[in-house]
Amino acid sequence: MLTLILMLLPVRVSCFQYLCITFLFFFFFFKQKTAYEMLRSLVGSEMCIRDRFVTGAQTIFCTTMEHDHLVQVTEDAVLLIGGGPAWSERVRWATPEGTKVQHAVANQSTVLVATSGGHLHLLQVGQGTLSQVATRQMPHEISAICISEGHCVVSTWVDIKVEVLSLPALDTVVTEQIPGHVIVRSVQLCSLDKGESVNLFAALGDGHLYIYTFQDQTLSNRRKVALASKPISLSRFESNGATNLFAASDRPCVVYSSNNKIMYSNVDLHEATCMGSFHSEAFPNSLVISSESDLTIGTIDQINKLHIRSFPLGEQPRRLCYHDSAGLVGVCTLQTAAVPETSSFKLFDDLNFEQLASFDMHSDHAAGSYEAAISCIAMRFDSEPETEYFVVGTALHHPDEVEPKEGRILVFSVHNKTPVLVAELQVQGAVHDLCALGCGRLVAGINSRVCTFSWGATAISHKLQQESSHSGHILALYVKARGELVLVGDLMKSMTLLSYKQDENGEGKLVTVATDCNANWMTAMEMWGDSAFLGAEGEWNLFALAKKEGAATPEESQRLETVAEFHLGQFVNKFREGSLVLKVPDSTAACTYPSMIFGTVQGSIGLVVQLPESVFCTLSKVQSNLTRMIKGVGGLKHSQWRAFTSETRTHDARGFIDGDLVEQMLDLPAEMVQEAANGTNSTPEELLFLVDELSRLH
Repeated sequence: MLTLILMLLPVRVSCFQYLCITFLFFFFFFKQKTAYEMLRSLVGSEMCIRDRFVTGAQTIFCTTMEHDHLVQVTEDAVLLIGGGPAWSERVRWATPEGTKVQHAVANQSTVLVATSGGHLHLLQVGQGTLSQVATRQMPHEISAICISEGHCVVSTWVDIKVEVLSLPALDTVVTEQIPGHVIVRSVQLCSLDKGESVNLFAALGDGHLYIYTFQDQTLSNRRKVALASKPISLSRFESNGATNLFAASDRPCVVYSSNNKIMYSNVDLHEATCMGSFHSEAFPNSLVISSESDLTIGTIDQINKLHIRSFPLGEQPRRLCYHDSAGLVGVCTLQTAAVPETSSFKLFDDLNFEQLASFDMHSDHAAGSYEAAISCIAMRFDSEPETEYFVVGTALHHPDEVEPKEGRILVFSVHNKTPVLVAELQVQGAVHDLCALGCGRLVAGINSRVCTFSWGATAISHKLQQESSHSGHILALYVKARGELVLVGDLMKSMTLLSYKQDENGEGKLVTVATDCNANWMTAMEMWGDSAFLGAEGEWNLFALAKKEGAATPEESQRLETVAEFHLGQFVNKFREGSLVLKVPDSTAACTYPSMIFGTVQGSIGLVVQLPESVFCTLSKVQSNLTRMIKGVGGLKHSQWRAFTSETRTHDARGFIDGDLVEQMLDLPAEMVQEAANGTNSTPEELLFLVDELSRLH
């Protein structure tokens, strides 16, 4: 997510219609009037600027121009406020009789105005002069306009098309019909990669964005992106010497270019109606963003990088979970500097990460023992679905024990963002992991057992009670649930799939569905649907298991089949279903592929993506071709590096595509791309487009 450094102004107003910033004023444009904020230190000639603006009418557009001019566009006129010594000049261009201004844009020397009836007027700004140089009658009312060097773009309400016109003649250069029946509400023609290519952006009323390449006076390479669910307003701004677009809507985002690829990054704002950019001593390189009721000043920096903020805890974080209804993050922490060690469960605000509360675990300094919070979740129980609880699992450590034999399960309610312990249950072992079944039962991995728990609640008491237990594990370190299925990650025995079943009396139990016969020392795992499971083991390998469909014997149906193996080269300790970028479904559907984020002990964050079989087969052939063409560092073969290697077995990598290798195709010369495409039944252009779309996922 893109970080927006914010300062909220103390204003609450009716809906902003437009926003403009000059070096002296903030202008707020409403439906029936124009308001402004002026620097308090302004005197003399600077005060004259204020007196030249029309404040009793709605302002359609306002900007700074060359020759130290300011332009204000109202419904019936364009006003040029001159840059003379006393700022006393004022030139006015009136709209034709019976028409009103609907849209206006400008560059440094020209103003383009769209008036009712489908009229376009191009005005030239000189030293204290404002003259009309061209006019054009469009066939329908105009819905959006933009202007760039040498061209302008116009869209109309009825025929759903965009038309690129030349400047200053306003002659048609190229016309493009927009698919569908949704009106174009905003357009921009600009280069996001410092002039290497020019793109036309057409934002629709349903939140979709069409992107075209504008080259040699033609529009090509059409792409469609879903950015929001409401009309989008596009605005240009500069960041780090490059042009970017701000897409204001119910899901605001920034459109930018990285390595000649158009990328999208959502902004941490709930909504935005319009945006303006400005630069001043007090607010350098800043943006002003308005919503229905708020005005926000901020900066956007390093758009193409993942932003990370650190919040010092002073303790070691062990586990965390999110309480959605209260907007709280729960963190299990361990203080290793103390003797004996101490542990606590802390609550943080999900917006500013301010610590709100802390619950300390038991410790006995005389005996040298301490209780550690080692697992936590937020869940709703079946008997009380309207209330969300924090559930924390602990382990009681004694100096003479190799493995904890005691622990607790603690249940906290939240009142005024403060945890209240409402129930606790002593258990025989460390509560390594917790998860919630779809039916509202709690599942816990407790040493060598996996247990389920039911919840009883009355007006005056709460009780957690063990319901069933499943044994046969060495150490149940990880438990994940999906519906009524439970996946168990064992210290040494890989993964086991269980199912929760209830009898006619409502009593539940866990039964084995299938298990992996291989010995894998698990470090992380996650469920990818009901029949696909992703795991990481201690030799820095990834592997995927699947339930065997159509097994010939009952024994085969109880086995989890290994369908993919891959040597990552880093120690993975967490999987989480999600994405690293804003998911925008487009013509290739690459952004809709299911993805899993993983984190490693070395500090890396990576992505695993599920590919359709046809795409996988194509990229597998490309990968095979590239391994012959690209030599590894020090002569190390790609097949040797990526081979699954553990203490018990070694296999060639299978079922995985090495994204780092395949994406090197984007940097190869044309003849090598052609060679990489051999045997794929795809053209080099199609393959480059596919790999480019996949590279956008990170």
